[in-house]
Amino acid sequence: MKKANFFSKLSVIVGLICGLPLLSIADVNIYICSTASATLNYVGGHTLVAGDRVIWQEFDGADNPIGAGPVELTYTSSLTDVALTLSAASDITTLGSHFYKAYVLSANPANCSGDLSDEVEIYRLPDLILDLTPLISSYCAEASGTTAESVITASTTTQESHVLPTDVLLAYNWSATKDGIAVTPISSIGTAQTNNTGGLSLTNTFTMNATGVGEYSFSATVAYPSQSASGITIKGGCSANSNTPAVVTVTPKPGKPTITVD
Repeated sequence: MKKANFFSKLSVIVGLICGLPLLSIADVNIYICSTASATLNYVGGHTLVAGDRVIWQEFDGADNPIGAGPVELTYTSSLTDVALTLSAASDITTLGSHFYKAYVLSANPANCSGDLSDEVEIYRLPDLILDLTPLISSYCAEASGTTAESVITASTTTQESHVLPTDVLLAYNWSATKDGIAVTPISSIGTAQTNNTGGLSLTNTFTMNATGVGEYSFSATVAYPSQSASGITIKGGCSANSNTPAVVTVTPKPGKPTITVD
């Protein structure tokens, strides 16, 4: 990502030809994932009048126009008339950075053209993939064996093996059943690792220390939280379920033997 531009305030003040006032674009500092959308809003010193048009265009990292072409939106009575809504499902489908600029065309017949705004950046996040791995698949009840716990690790990978920015957070949530019955609360059978709120964490653990005999089946989800670190906005969501459950069995402690003498 182009950090210098992405984290700076992107209010734009440009002089327009034909005596038009200013064009600016609202601060944008946003990540979206496949279920989200983002809206680019026109703001600033130039008061639009009916018939004015705002032209939006996507650019690549080398500042070349790309995509299907400019989108022209005509002002009628509200700034929402010229706001550009972009859906990750249909408009921003490739992963990584997407840059947008805009300019104003005054109402006919003058058709005066303003200068391009500075770019704003939207970062398309990948879908997530989650796998669970238990450290051990069984242990003895009542601490009667060499161990009395199992650590289950949730490991996150990404669509197209895309490398996530380090300032994006992930939120994990655990659930479990015992012999097919939901365990509530899950804290009664162990401890979930606290979600990292300071940076990216591709793993999370649950330490199971249940002593009751039975088969414990663990599931987890991972998602982008709706708010992240360092003032970054994430349109949260895109929750992924663990591919298969992690199963840990607590086996009975052998009974005390009785000895007879013949």
